[in-house]
Formats: sequence, structure tokens, C-alpha cells
Amino acid sequence: MSDKLNATKTETFKNKVGEIKAVWVSEFEIVREKTLRDEFAIEAMKSLMHIYWEMQDQYENGSALIKCHVETAYQYADAMMKERSK
Repeated sequence: MSDKLNATKTETFKNKVGEIKAVWVSEFEIVREKTLRDEFAIEAMKSLMHIYWEMQDQYENGSALIKCHVETAYQYADAMMKERSK
């Protein structure tokens, strides 16, 4: 990953879930690897997609639709992470 991004440095951070490897691509920008939470959110987004397309007229614009879709996907991911930790 770092070769493609011309990384200036890499770091590993620890959190409650595990380690996250991050790549600094500039003084101000950091890119991190996908976490298990991200993977859960991606899967939730896939399964929610048809619901949001059917409801798209209820949103002010595309940005509002996407924001709601992403927030909902991460709510599902957080619930899955919580259940997983039991």
C-alpha cells in the first residue's frame, strides 16, 4: 500500500479492536487500512443499497442520501462489533 501512495512514514496504532496500520502520504494526510468495522459497514451498505434507492426521493439531494446510507451502515457495523465482543 505505501509504495502506491508514496508514503512518508507508516505507524501502527492500537485500539480496542486491535491494531490499525496507518500510512502517512503527506504531512497532513493519513490513510489507514480497513478494519473489521469497515468490513462490516461495507457489507451492510451492500444489503441496504436497494432500500436507499427506493427511498431516494425522500432526500434533499444525493449527498444527504449517501450520508444517511453511510451512517446507517456504520450503526450496523457498531452493533455487530458489540455483539462480537460478548
